[in-house]
Amino acid sequence: MLYSIGQPGLRLFYFLVISSPLNISTSLSEKLGRVSYYFVSKYRNRAMRNLQRAFGHTKSRKERKRICRSIAKNAFKDIVEVFYSTGPDQSKIADRITISGEENLKDALTRGRGVIAVSAHLGNFSLLGFGLVCRGYPVNVVIRPVRDTGIERILNIYRERQGTKFIFSKPAQVCVKKMFKALRSNEIICLLVDLAKKHGSVFAEFFGRPAATTVTPALLSLRTGAPVVPVFIVRNDNDTHRIFIEPAIEVERTDNHDENIFRITAEINRVIQSYVERYPDQWSYWTARRWKYQPEDVKQSAKNQGTSG
Repeated sequence: MLYSIGQPGLRLFYFLVISSPLNISTSLSEKLGRVSYYFVSKYRNRAMRNLQRAFGHTKSRKERKRICRSIAKNAFKDIVEVFYSTGPDQSKIADRITISGEENLKDALTRGRGVIAVSAHLGNFSLLGFGLVCRGYPVNVVIRPVRDTGIERILNIYRERQGTKFIFSKPAQVCVKKMFKALRSNEIICLLVDLAKKHGSVFAEFFGRPAATTVTPALLSLRTGAPVVPVFIVRNDNDTHRIFIEPAIEVERTDNHDENIFRITAEINRVIQSYVERYPDQWSYWTARRWKYQPEDVKQSAKNQGTSG
């Protein structure tokens, strides 16, 4: 939605944000988010349905509406904070971020094989890499490029100011090469893995339903020996942020490569679900089609391709 304002609009919005006091920018953005709740019925209705399917009768309709309002309220606030983290007063954002479980990351890095940090669209996830970089960690965040190349060039300038390194997911071969290089240098690569992925995925349970989940973290770990470490960022009531770093994922390995991939991926989903259950009003992907692909759909697609060939 932000990118639809075009390059001049993006530059103007960025300038207005970083030129204003942080408390004023966040306050105005929160009001804008509250208003936007009433103009995004498609995503609001989808979020309500997903919440119903995930929690059943354990959350009332009133509670589900509160969660949707909270997501909308924080959406624009997230953007303001990310912009501020790339500006001259970025220390004001850095000072708002604390870390719990940092010893888990340090322990994983002592293995010398790099770290595969897996995360989700929880809290202001765009500040996750920034928060770790501010503590001196070498972080590479894997992201999807924006379709508008002009917008992408502008965003790259802002990203460089933040200090986080970014790896574009496309072209895929280049992405893989850069991820391997980062791991060999004992750096951290951060992957958001709560997206529905039709190809290169397995169906692992998420809130009691099969969810097509990327196998990239599991494959990288099995190939390189790099530990998979769940890392999340959560917004506190006073608009500070806390990064939670869990112990490296450990699963019982078998002689079956595909089974090992599934076990690691299933455990990643289990940890992500535990955080979404704790902070349901901070998982923005209630608005997405997380369960878009189902096993029967993929089988039918493969069958159709076979008959058409």
